[in-house]
Amino acid sequence: MKTTLLIQRFFLTRGMLLASTLVLGGLCANAEGTSTVTAKGRTIDAVTTFEGTATHYTRRGNDRFSVGYYVKDGAIIKEYSLLADKDGPVSNLDLDIVAQGEGVDSVIATGKGTGLTLTGTISASDNGDGKNASDFSGLGVQIVASDYANVKVHSMKIDTKGFLRAALVCDNYARVLVEDSTITTLGANPLTQAWKGYVNSANQNIMLSPPWVLGIQGGVRAANMIGNKSTLTVIHSTVTSGGWAVLSTDEGTSPVMNVVDTTLQILPASKGGMSSGKYSYSSKYGSGYGTYLTGNAHQNFYGVTFNGLTYAGIYTGGEGNYRSSNGKIELKDAQGKAIETVTGKGKPTTVNSVFGFMSHGQGTVNVLDGTVVNTEEAIFLAKTGGVSFVADSAVLNSASGIILQMIDNDDRTVGGSMDGFKTEFNEAPGWPSESGNVTKAGTSARGQQGGMPGGQAGGAPRGPRGPGGPGGPAPDGPPPDGPPGGPGGPGGSSVVKLTLLNGNYKGNVFNGSGYYTQSGKALEVSIGKEATLSGPISLTETRHVDETGKQNTRFTINEYYYLGHVANRNYRNGSSTISVSLKDGGVWKVTGESLISKLVVDKGAIEGANGAKLVMKINGKEEPIKQGETYSGNIVIALAK
Repeated sequence: MKTTLLIQRFFLTRGMLLASTLVLGGLCANAEGTSTVTAKGRTIDAVTTFEGTATHYTRRGNDRFSVGYYVKDGAIIKEYSLLADKDGPVSNLDLDIVAQGEGVDSVIATGKGTGLTLTGTISASDNGDGKNASDFSGLGVQIVASDYANVKVHSMKIDTKGFLRAALVCDNYARVLVEDSTITTLGANPLTQAWKGYVNSANQNIMLSPPWVLGIQGGVRAANMIGNKSTLTVIHSTVTSGGWAVLSTDEGTSPVMNVVDTTLQILPASKGGMSSGKYSYSSKYGSGYGTYLTGNAHQNFYGVTFNGLTYAGIYTGGEGNYRSSNGKIELKDAQGKAIETVTGKGKPTTVNSVFGFMSHGQGTVNVLDGTVVNTEEAIFLAKTGGVSFVADSAVLNSASGIILQMIDNDDRTVGGSMDGFKTEFNEAPGWPSESGNVTKAGTSARGQQGGMPGGQAGGAPRGPRGPGGPGGPAPDGPPPDGPPGGPGGPGGSSVVKLTLLNGNYKGNVFNGSGYYTQSGKALEVSIGKEATLSGPISLTETRHVDETGKQNTRFTINEYYYLGHVANRNYRNGSSTISVSLKDGGVWKVTGESLISKLVVDKGAIEGANGAKLVMKINGKEEPIKQGETYSGNIVIALAK
């Protein structure tokens, strides 16, 4: 009898210790105290269910996850699931989850055999400092799909608050389809709420905010696509972020995104978002982008409304197509397989943002088929070469009067390293030609970029994936001048191309590159079929300005929104160039002095605005403008006085 009592006490003590260990393990995953999950009226402690990573990303090491439902190859794994009663196959989950505390994921779905439809609601929040969150490993993300899993989010309402509390992560050949859903991710303020010692950087292991050199701040990406050939499709939904990003691609290759008849928006500061500055228009905009393109991303938008953003898209490698949602729309995944055919609502894609599209590397931006772009500043902002901007049957409205603004990459001026950017921007007073900051012609663009050094090549090898299974070979590593999701690199070619077709376009086109140790870049402007451009096309010098138009010689990370804002003055620096081609009936109506390098009048026309006479001088000598001719040199085109 005595022996029996001793045995009972032993197992009771062991059980209590085990329970304490589980609870403490859960608490270690989140620094703000006890975490809980409430599902269908039942509240339980959010203890750690596994240690590892929910995605292919292993460079953080092992994270501690508390998972509502862990689904692998079509079956729930009870061992890793807080809310599951047993192992077994599953194809539908109707969720009613309220998660409080860091490190809690509602659903992790992985494996080729997983085809899962999710309905219901998720609400997840924490007041943590961001150390225990990652939208690369999936820690704290509400729905993670990886390794060929096929997940459908149908008629859901998802609300999150806290650092990196993304609604979705789509990883490595997974397909996620969101339809008829409302997603709101509020994030947190990295300038005031991040853990002590946090450094704004492009280090993906600790990243909980965007590199401030992008001109934005915030604490959450509503959805993030990583790994190889992941696919995210969003239909008839509204996706909102409190700052940083709505939909992003990062740390992967060849992702495909399809968005149809959906609203993508960033909240202004008055509604819980981040500040967009002190500009007269700032109350309408938050801080962040609609989508990010890197790693040969392909993104397709049909009848999408972009609201309240700094940029509709940031490009460091990929192609974006902005169209109306007319007729039957066939959607495909990253492997070219049909997802489904959607009947569009016949709406144009509409962009309402501070800048329209910004490039930090290679990319193709196709603004097509009635798309309307309304911006406060430039429609297209090019900070590096290797990008092509195409407007065909589009409506471009810039309050600043600038269609294309080329500048030197001002994140290089900030400088820093992969593990931390400098925290202030400095610029010499005066125009570059006055302060001795014109880059010498012939200087290598590569050798004079400055700022952040090259990243590693090839990426880190993968380690074990924990319960999700082993990973395969590592995806391509960071591009030469920074990791995906960071500021990106020059992407090879230094040429920027602007093509205008089928529309009456009004505004300035400026090439203001070639200063502050960075080499000038080439701009090729083509005005083609049924297109008219009314405005100057000119080489310029630039300097940063604030909301009053005064030169901004110094500002800090807390004033991130000043990056990209410049004034122009006509200037030929000897390294940047502009070529203008008029073809297929295209017309350039010159409204002001234009400094260019080459003019091709090929079945097109160049005219003075309102019938005014034009004067063209090449290397100081006046020359007539003739049909079918090509002119080269230091060309100045202006209205006759």
